[in-house]
Amino acid sequence: MSAMVMLDSSGKPVYTRYGSPDGVSAFCGALAAIVSKFGQFYQMSGGASDDSLRCITTSGGTRFVFLDRTPLWLVAICKGRTAGNKKQAPLPVVPLAQLRSMLNAVYRQLITVLTSRVETMLLERPSYDVRALLGGTESVLANIIRWSERDVITLCEDLSCFEPLPLHRETRDKLINTLLGLRPNGSLTPHCFAAMILGGHRVAAMVSGPSKLLKPCDMPTFINLTIASGSLRSGSCWSPVCLPAGLDREVFVYSYVQRLCGDVFIVFLCASPDQDAFYSCQRAADHVSRMLTPVGIVNEVQAASDAAPISIANDPALLQTLGDQPLESRRYTPAPEGIKILEKVIHVAMYLPASSQLFSSKILGPIWAAVASDFNYQFCKSFSRRAITGVWIGATTGALVHYLISVMSGTVGKPEEYPRLWAVFLQLPCTFMFCMARGQAGCKLSDVFLGQHALIVSSIPTEFFTVSPYGEDIVYAVSGTVGILVSFILITLLKLLHWLPSPGLPPFEEFSYQAADFYDVLTSYANSGKKQHKIVESTCEDFVEACIGITGGGGPKELYGPAWQMAGFLFSLRQVGLRGCYSDFIMEHYWDPLASKIFKLRSDVGAVLRNLFDTDADPEVLNIDLRTRARRLESGLLTVDNAAERGYMEGKFEPPKSYEFMRFQFMIGSIMFFAVRTEEFKEAVLKLRQGKLGKSEESHGVYRLFENFADFWKVWWKKPFFNRTEEQRSIQPQLMFAVRFTAAIVVASVVLIIGGWYSDGVYHHARWAIVPLYVCFMPTVGSSLLRGTRRVLGTMAGAALGMVCVLANAHDRAAVFVEAMVVGYVGKLASLYHPIEYAGRQFMNTWYVVCLDLALSTMDSKREMVIAAAWRLGLTTCGILYCTLVSGMFFPDFASDQMRLRSAHALSRAGKGVREAMDQLVASRESEDGTADIQDVRQEFGSHIFEDIRSVMPCRSDASAEIAVFGRMMLISDMSKRVFRNSSDLFRLTRYSLVLHNSLVSTTLRVSGCAVEILDPLLPSLKEFSQALEASRSRLVEEMVKPDASRGSPPPLDDINVTMQKCVDAFLAARRQLVKDALSGSDRAIRVTNGGGFRVYHLVYALSVFSEFWTDLESELIGRQRPCEMIRLSTDIGEPRLIRTMSSTRSSPSFNLSIQPTRRHPSK
Repeated sequence: MSAMVMLDSSGKPVYTRYGSPDGVSAFCGALAAIVSKFGQFYQMSGGASDDSLRCITTSGGTRFVFLDRTPLWLVAICKGRTAGNKKQAPLPVVPLAQLRSMLNAVYRQLITVLTSRVETMLLERPSYDVRALLGGTESVLANIIRWSERDVITLCEDLSCFEPLPLHRETRDKLINTLLGLRPNGSLTPHCFAAMILGGHRVAAMVSGPSKLLKPCDMPTFINLTIASGSLRSGSCWSPVCLPAGLDREVFVYSYVQRLCGDVFIVFLCASPDQDAFYSCQRAADHVSRMLTPVGIVNEVQAASDAAPISIANDPALLQTLGDQPLESRRYTPAPEGIKILEKVIHVAMYLPASSQLFSSKILGPIWAAVASDFNYQFCKSFSRRAITGVWIGATTGALVHYLISVMSGTVGKPEEYPRLWAVFLQLPCTFMFCMARGQAGCKLSDVFLGQHALIVSSIPTEFFTVSPYGEDIVYAVSGTVGILVSFILITLLKLLHWLPSPGLPPFEEFSYQAADFYDVLTSYANSGKKQHKIVESTCEDFVEACIGITGGGGPKELYGPAWQMAGFLFSLRQVGLRGCYSDFIMEHYWDPLASKIFKLRSDVGAVLRNLFDTDADPEVLNIDLRTRARRLESGLLTVDNAAERGYMEGKFEPPKSYEFMRFQFMIGSIMFFAVRTEEFKEAVLKLRQGKLGKSEESHGVYRLFENFADFWKVWWKKPFFNRTEEQRSIQPQLMFAVRFTAAIVVASVVLIIGGWYSDGVYHHARWAIVPLYVCFMPTVGSSLLRGTRRVLGTMAGAALGMVCVLANAHDRAAVFVEAMVVGYVGKLASLYHPIEYAGRQFMNTWYVVCLDLALSTMDSKREMVIAAAWRLGLTTCGILYCTLVSGMFFPDFASDQMRLRSAHALSRAGKGVREAMDQLVASRESEDGTADIQDVRQEFGSHIFEDIRSVMPCRSDASAEIAVFGRMMLISDMSKRVFRNSSDLFRLTRYSLVLHNSLVSTTLRVSGCAVEILDPLLPSLKEFSQALEASRSRLVEEMVKPDASRGSPPPLDDINVTMQKCVDAFLAARRQLVKDALSGSDRAIRVTNGGGFRVYHLVYALSVFSEFWTDLESELIGRQRPCEMIRLSTDIGEPRLIRTMSSTRSSPSFNLSIQPTRRHPSK
């Protein structure tokens, strides 16, 4: 056992555990002299101002532990204890930390009895004898010492927690509901701010109001005062008590204690000494006794108190150790060593901080569960992985930062003195890193963890905790993790059971269906021109969405190559159909003989694509060989061409116009090539299906898991730190987003912390004003205008409904549970509708914060809950408004500028890919073997095209809002406005670059034999076109990236229209020579056609259309007109139509060209 004395600064004893104060007066004088000498020594040696004597250990093993609480000194004396069994080694002295904790407990008990005014009195009158004020409280101080010696609670920092009584949940709920029902029925005075039921020194139930919150540090000393004072344990008593941690160190509150049965007490705390409060508490206690005693609840509490923390009734060895001690003396005297050790080992888990036991907020669980419950399994898996990682990164860094700040500021174990304001600034590096981990920052950290989750959890222990920083940190992290995991496990089970609903078909299956529909429409209306434009455009939009859907990279690589080539040929068919109807000559001599084969091929292709992913499909359908069917059409085309050539030779009819003939050949080639690529697509799908059936994935599941983990980190390590294109030559936009985000967080945190100094409502609910900022900070002005408005509406609707639910069902948990299901259903349903998606999510989350959290985590009265809900409503709404204004006005970043840069990147990649394919064709024909360095990159190019389209499309709605609001304020550049107005033309050009690229690569690989005779004359013109395209691409991209930079006149090679016309002229010259040979009786035209000549037709026509699209877009973006005087008129009969196509553009303010070409006849 430890001895303990308390003395004042003059050396007079105030309290001693053993003996009388007068008997130890000389000893206290010696202790005071030692303390004084050491104080002078520390001062003379230049030590810190708070240096004081802490411990002295003698050679005999006696330890003196000192606690300086000027003007009082507390000293504990402990010797090495001998064991009861002489064969055992002596036990060591009590640890220093435990003795200091005991002294702190005694000091707090003294303040609880006398308030801190005793210190002021001793400072003013050092000779004052305090012992007169302690009369009758010696048993209280002695019991707190015994309690500290026998319970593991002393290992907690300065008794900063209390012990709950183990009870069944139903019993505890009945106790709490009984206490909550006192105020509504008028049994309790409004001055009463807390009520509790005690089972011995353990808390069975407790309710407290938000205005005067009981701190865990006050509970052990107050409970000890209740159970150790004889007057308070007998009958009922009204007594003043000081609660220094939670309320005021210098004032009393008043406690009413009434004994219900045995060790079961009911306690009320009141802020007023009015006698009416006493009678009100007495009536309330009697009401509780009448409600609980007849139904046996009080007896259950007494039984639980007798058995806590463990029941020893059936252990004869322990009963023999205890002997015949009565239960009363057994509880308030030190227990034998065996019981103490067993109790500490088993009982340690029962000491929980008060905030975790009764006031913990686990609202992040349902909130993040609602966010993670997405029926897209891949999204859910990715979100869960990154969110949980972010939660624990935030929890770890937050706890570490709190510990470092506590050590540096000397506030370890003193959360009420913790410098929250300094924590905001010392946490800046972590905050900035978490801001960069937001997906909008374009940093690869977002692939590892979600920054918003790390920000939320890390701010709890550092800035916005209420009672226990580490406890609340763990509660938030664990509850958030559990919520996310529950959603992920449920989604995974639904997927395994094939019950997971989806908004549509899987990406490649959707692509197959949409490709079949688009192909049917294009072939059916091939000769309709623009008569069926709406139908064609509708199916085209659906097909483009399907193409964008497969760009995520999650599908098998073997499918992408055929898929992108199929897309290219479909876009070819769409474009050629927009050029108008064919002449009667083409229809009679070319289309009609091929119509049956074309429609047969259309039906076969549609059947294969629509049944390809159906496991119950007819095998006969999947066995259709589309490559053979395409060859039949190709054979029919050759037959028709040969018949036409013979008709030319025999003079039966004149050759068709070159432009129309090229267009028809282009259309038929696209129809055939699409069928061939469909066959390749079918073969790849079937191989993958057979391969999956033949694998045994179970035996390699664990290995595959580790392999995927290693592959992820390999890919992540190779990625650039910031995701930016070649056109984004600076990382400033990414850094500016993180800087803006960090600055907004710092300002909001400082304002809320300072507000918490002056307002309890802000102090307790400030986190719900900062959470919307963490989650909803938008990267651009346009997103703030659109999503900001929606989230404000969703927040206000959710908060208003939460207030209504609190008023209607404050503590009816069953009703709140039903309301939670209804609100979750409505919020999720609204989030599925794109125009109000963001509002639906905010509606659901705000209701959880305002209503669900209060209903489940507090036991306040309805009035207090409504006040708390009002604080949360106001703070959450203010947080949303602040987030919207700051993200839109503080160093704003415009979505229209991002759209301009992304469009420049898309245009650059499209032009660069076409140029490289053209250079490869020229190099291949100029090489000796004709196949040098040929690379088929159509798969990669197609993926890049639709990835670029997908990156630009999300900016359109935000850019539209920006231009509508700020278009006339000179905040948005003219180039950004032009890019937005011509975004549809940009998408059309990038899609058609896929057509030209596919045609160039196909020509390089497949044209041979006599067909090269009409290809080789094009090579010089193609080389010039490549140079002109590169020059035009560089200039156009430079104008888009830096629209305000001054530039000189464009280079002479910067007009691709002229070089394209040279290419067309060279082809028409070769075509005229073929016609002349055919008219002279030669079969050279037939050999050229059989050798793949129609592919050259396809190439030249694709080149002409691409050139038209490019020059149209160039003239719209930079206002540059084509030099029409340089366009030479061809001598071909069909040239007027071709010239008009090549030189006419859309009418616009910046470009309007009208040409009346002269018809020329072929020279003889």
